[in-house]
Amino acid sequence: MNIKKNTADNFLNPKEAVQVSKRKFDKQRLARLLKPKAIVVIGGVGARYAISESVKLGFSGEIWAIHPSRTEMEGVRCFTSLD
Repeated sequence: MNIKKNTADNFLNPKEAVQVSKRKFDKQRLARLLKPKAIVVIGGVGARYAISESVKLGFSGEIWAIHPSRTEMEGVRCFTSLD
C-alpha cells in the first residue's frame, strides 16, 4: 500500500480496507488492555478516585499507588516513586 503524504490518496480504497480488516486480530493484546491484571495510579485526587472507582467496579487485580508523600490511598499502600 503506497500512501502519499497530504493528498487524497491517503485514504484506503475498498480493496485495501478489506485487506486490513482480514489481518489477524490479537485478542490477547486487547484483553490486556480491557481486563488488566494490575493497574498503577500516580498522583493525588485523581489517583484516589481511580482506586475507589476500580474497587466499586469489582476490579480484583493488584492496584499500585504512587504518591511522593502519602503512605496509603483508599486502603492501598503508596510507594513514593517508580524507582
